[in-house]
Amino acid sequence: MLGSNSRVAADLGCNGNAQSVPIGIAYAEIVVVRHGETEWNADKRIQGHLDIELNEIGRRQATAVIKDPSLRERNLGELQGLRHAAAARVCPKAFKVLRSQKTDREIPGGGESIDQVYQRSTTCLRNISMKHKGRPSQINSLAERY
Repeated sequence: MLGSNSRVAADLGCNGNAQSVPIGIAYAEIVVVRHGETEWNADKRIQGHLDIELNEIGRRQATAVIKDPSLRERNLGELQGLRHAAAARVCPKAFKVLRSQKTDREIPGGGESIDQVYQRSTTCLRNISMKHKGRPSQINSLAERY
């Protein structure tokens, strides 16, 4: 039984379900931090894989220790660079895929499906956890916010 000050982590079992396990030398503690703000985030522009400079607020937010391109934002294909308000009108098929509940649909124009992002991200996190077993790691994630 875990004591009141014990820390736990989620571990994905073979069936993909998460279970709580105590943090110790067999596990790495991973803290995922989203990248800092850009002017495009503030302007509600769809950024995707486009590399936009951090704004003043974003530079203050940035504190990454580990950076990995496998944790970058979802490639949003032909939607990248568009404002949310215009995306449905300019690229209706791509926007429909973006808003779809189906996780296996790729966004037209070279975009990724949610399943592809999940596979890419979880593989990366497993590799980092194996490399950093028994010690905490802070990761800069480029996760999208929708």
